[in-house]
Amino acid sequence: MKLLIALIVFAGCLTVQRLALHRRAFGRSLFITAMGFLTSVIVGISPYPPARYVSQGLFWATWVFIGFMTVVSILRLRHRH
Repeated sequence: MKLLIALIVFAGCLTVQRLALHRRAFGRSLFITAMGFLTSVIVGISPYPPARYVSQGLFWATWVFIGFMTVVSILRLRHRH
């Protein structure tokens, strides 16, 4: 259930970003988001205990970045219209 909610929020955020941002800016945002999630997964695979905390930190930092870019996108959409 949590995964479904996360995917819906993620899709909504990406939709808002796509509407508001220039194509290159959206591409950069998408790239940074994908690399953040990928890095958190790769670090999480490590068998060492501190890697778990680093992985969770990267995961949450990626969600904060998505939220920040969505807020910026909403402000751009509001300003544009």
